[in-house]
Amino acid sequence: MKTTARKSRLVRCLAIWLAASLLSPSLAWSQKPSSTSEGTVWPMKYEVGDFSIKQGTGMQVTVGSATIVCQPDEGRAFAIPAAGVKEITYDVKIRRRLAEAAAVAILSLGATAVFAALKTKKHFVNVVWSEGGSEKEVVFKVGKGEYAGFLADLQRVTGKEWKDLAREREMVQQELKTSTGRKTPVQLDRRVQLTDGVLQPGRYQLVLLERPANRGEAYFFAGDDVNVKKIAASAVVEIHLETTPNVGAQVEYREEGAVTRIAQIRLRDKTLRFL
Repeated sequence: MKTTARKSRLVRCLAIWLAASLLSPSLAWSQKPSSTSEGTVWPMKYEVGDFSIKQGTGMQVTVGSATIVCQPDEGRAFAIPAAGVKEITYDVKIRRRLAEAAAVAILSLGATAVFAALKTKKHFVNVVWSEGGSEKEVVFKVGKGEYAGFLADLQRVTGKEWKDLAREREMVQQELKTSTGRKTPVQLDRRVQLTDGVLQPGRYQLVLLERPANRGEAYFFAGDDVNVKKIAASAVVEIHLETTPNVGAQVEYREEGAVTRIAQIRLRDKTLRFL
C-alpha cells in the first residue's frame, strides 16, 4: 500500500511538472502567431546573434511595417529596421552569415555536413541588417508550421526576397553527381586551409562547377574516387582561361601568418584563383 501511495504521488508530481513546463515562456516559440495593431507576433527561439541573449531563449518577434521588434523572455529587446535588412535566409542548420565570406554562402555549412543537413527537421531563419554604420545579425529557430509564414512576412515588409540555402545545397548535390566524370587529380604537398575545411597533404580529385561571371566552386575529394557524400573541402574560385595549355595540375600556395592557403591551381586549359 505504501509503495502504491508513493507511486501515485510521483505520478501527480510528474503531471504537475509537465503542465508547468508546457506553460513555460521558454516554449513560447511553439505557440501560434497572432495579429496586433503593431503587426504580426511570431513566437520562436533565439539561437545566435549579436546580442547578449542565451541560446534557446523564447522570443516574441513582432513584424511591423517599418520595424521588426524582438522581445525575448529573458534579456533586453532589440529592433531591426525593415529598411536596413540586407539579407534573409532559411536553413536547416545554424550558421553565422557575417562570420563567413559572402561568396561562399552555399558552401558555408562545411562540406561534410551538407548532405546530412538535408535530413534535419529544424528550421532556422537568418536576418542580416545594417544599422549605425555596422552590420548586425540574428538567427531564429522557428516552428515547423510557422517558418514559411514568417519568411513571407519578412519579405513583405523588407522587400528582400529570402533565399532557401537548404534547397540550393540540394541542387549542388545533384550537379556534383553529374559532374564526377570531369575530375582532375591534384597533389598537395602541405596542409592547407580552405573556406570550409582543412586539407592534409596527399592526393585529391578536384571537381569544378562553373558559374557565370568567370566564377566557380572547387570541390575536393580525397584519394582517387569521387563520392559526393564525402567532400573533403570546397572553395569559391575565379576562373581564367589559358591560351597556352598547362601541363598537369600545378598548385601554388600563399602564406597568411601561420596558415597556408591555395593561391591558385593551374589546370590544362584554365587557372583557378582561390578567393
